[in-house]
Amino acid sequence: LRLNPISKDQIDQNNIMISHTMMSDYTLLRVMNELSIFLQENPNEFIFLFLNTECKQKNNWDENSLKVMWEIINRFNIGIKIYLPPILSNSVTHFIILIAN
Repeated sequence: LRLNPISKDQIDQNNIMISHTMMSDYTLLRVMNELSIFLQENPNEFIFLFLNTECKQKNNWDENSLKVMWEIINRFNIGIKIYLPPILSNSVTHFIILIAN
């Protein structure tokens, strides 16, 4: 997922928008909700989730945007394993494995 930091003109300041060159109406909250439902219905499955910042926005992430991102991810009752590649540990790139709880 390509994530965008919260912008000043964004209507919902408590969500992270997803894009791929163009902004979509998908949000991190919506995606996490759909993934959570899938894992509840399929407890033997797991999901590899790759989070990355939209290239044009990579220098615009601030502490609040990161805080909101992790609050969204952590509100779901799913198991989460996080891998931060050493070379990218100071960026917004994360590999996450989601499993049914």
